[in-house]
Amino acid sequence: MKKFAEINSENLVIAVVVAENINDCKLSMNGVRFIETFSDGTNGQDAGMGFSWNEEHQIFCQPQLYPSWTLNTNTGEYEPPVARPANEGHKQEWDEDNQKWKRIKVIADDGSILDPAEITYWNPSTSSWE
Repeated sequence: MKKFAEINSENLVIAVVVAENINDCKLSMNGVRFIETFSDGTNGQDAGMGFSWNEEHQIFCQPQLYPSWTLNTNTGEYEPPVARPANEGHKQEWDEDNQKWKRIKVIADDGSILDPAEITYWNPSTSSWE
């Protein structure tokens, strides 16, 4: 069996179906277009609901989380302008306004709860949280 992504007129994946071949999809669904998707990275990401089809690069792409993130046309993943630091067990999130990774530490090194939480920003130049 193969997997096919149903693509709407805006190149968004609206369904993923399993079928023997693409002709089965066209007969059983009323979608505009079907494109085979693979889990091995053959055409970018393995398509899922909310993903998009990039016609120019012929790949499925995960949703773009932030405007500053750029598409890796080999993997179909959007990547931040600053590489994500190694996770040390604390919540990390991208701060689009400051173009930096933000770490939110709620548990101190001694195990106590921090109130308020400690917020630090990743400095890629020094490879440290500041």
